[in-house]
Amino acid sequence: MRHGDLITKDPDSVEPYGFDWTSYLADFGAEAEIDTSEWIITPLNGESPSTLTIDDESIEAGNLKTQAYFTGGTQGAIYRVTNRIVTNTAVTVTDDRSVTMKVAHK
Repeated sequence: MRHGDLITKDPDSVEPYGFDWTSYLADFGAEAEIDTSEWIITPLNGESPSTLTIDDESIEAGNLKTQAYFTGGTQGAIYRVTNRIVTNTAVTVTDDRSVTMKVAHK
């Protein structure tokens, strides 16, 4: 995924989505990695966030990429899905990347 993307997810599917933070982290030096990763689901059209859930989340590829498996969601609902990371750098950096996820049968 790329920051700002619009993604369509089927309500019956369990699908992995993630971000590659490699280029971003390179600006902080060769040793920079993701220390923590959190996924935040925000409903955009009044839908309850509990209808779209995260089954599993992880930090991958030498602590440079994040991934989460999303399940459920209500047909027609639109969510902002945000990945918030914190770096392992001497001065910790917190940053977000978000996509819009629309739930619709594919």
